[in-house]
Amino acid sequence: MYPTDGLKIGNLYRLGFPGIAARVIDPPAGIERSSEYCYLVESLVLRSRWWVNRRGEPDNIYSPHLIVPAAQEAPSASWTTIGQR
Repeated sequence: MYPTDGLKIGNLYRLGFPGIAARVIDPPAGIERSSEYCYLVESLVLRSRWWVNRRGEPDNIYSPHLIVPAAQEAPSASWTTIGQR
């Protein structure tokens, strides 16, 4: 896992389905994961697990995506100069 990414193990995130949430969990020992889809997500309501990337996109088309809060970044210098004109 990468500590600077938006997803954190143990946190709940909303899904693309209304009213349903899923938790990012630790993968079981001995499971190989791809470098891009490195987060295991579990939903008790849907009774399933699937892999997602740091943007919350699933590794297959049948799994829902996570709604990940946007990272707070400082505005670039070009935007501040345009806004000041």
